[in-house]
Amino acid sequence: MRRRAPRWLYQCVSLFAKLKHTICAVYFAIQVVIFVKFGPTDIRNLRVFDPIVMAGSFAALALLHVLFLSLGPRTTPWMTWHPLRWASRITSFDSVRPRLWLGYISDDTALAAFNVFEVVCQSYQLVSLMAVVVDAWFVTSFATVVVLHCFVTPWLFYNQTTSRDHTLLVGWTSSLFSFCLSCLFPFVGICLPALEYLLVNPAIGNDPLWISRIILMSRAIVASSPLDFATKIVMDVATLVSLRRLTHVLATYSSATIAPTTSRRQLSTSSSSITCRSPTHSVAKASIPAANRRPLAIALLVVLVTWGAALTILLLRTSFFRTACPPTCVAHATPLLDLTCRCKYVHVNCH
Repeated sequence: MRRRAPRWLYQCVSLFAKLKHTICAVYFAIQVVIFVKFGPTDIRNLRVFDPIVMAGSFAALALLHVLFLSLGPRTTPWMTWHPLRWASRITSFDSVRPRLWLGYISDDTALAAFNVFEVVCQSYQLVSLMAVVVDAWFVTSFATVVVLHCFVTPWLFYNQTTSRDHTLLVGWTSSLFSFCLSCLFPFVGICLPALEYLLVNPAIGNDPLWISRIILMSRAIVASSPLDFATKIVMDVATLVSLRRLTHVLATYSSATIAPTTSRRQLSTSSSSITCRSPTHSVAKASIPAANRRPLAIALLVVLVTWGAALTILLLRTSFFRTACPPTCVAHATPLLDLTCRCKYVHVNCH
């Protein structure tokens, strides 16, 4: 029988979910206000794709984060009903499951495909921002998280010691990675400096270097094309999907041990039927057996680790083999595939 998830793990995920939803809701709400107040000059300077579309999309994401924050990672009521009623609902769900997944696509297959697609979008964003952003900490942090996603996620999916809880661990790490890339880093890189300018030190607005840094980072964070907008939306939605999947798995594990107990007479009537109707059986049924999961895990491991290794080599090449910029270049970008000096701000002493 599948054991219940530890209480400390449930508490950590619950705290992480609340913190994540709060930060993301505030971040998306700030973006909505900014896009609504954008003028023609701002749109031209930042090369914004479509302020109205982006404002509507981020408003919807902010509302979803507020909604999920109010709901919390809880078990739905039907999970805590009588085991026989619970089993009948699971049976009816399993009967339509192949039609829903269009040909017996399992949760593990969907999870693997979703992670690969997410890494593709994150890699596209990394290449885009490296060509523009001059803040080394932002580029390094973003690249580190993308590389970790390439290595950690397939290892958790492949490792036999975590096969029973691989969905839980993969969901948690994927949610953490997507949260850092889509909300946390942009929030720290743009919103905090903006608040410092508005509330603490308005004089920094007279610094040309500070203005250049903020404009360049804003260009990297704000979508400038339909493809750029699509990849950003995928990353933002991934923060919701991965966390809701994670909390659903935890709620399912918890419900497996909190259902009301039945009498001995009911348990002795048909041991085989009770076994088939247990909630833990439905959780196991949602995943591929360990023996059949091996080829899928190997494929995910090969694809993501190969790309992670290639990305690491390119990042090291960019860091150590780049053409040195002249002393007058105060801030420069570090494109992934271009080793020439890409100066973004030049300081010239005219005295």
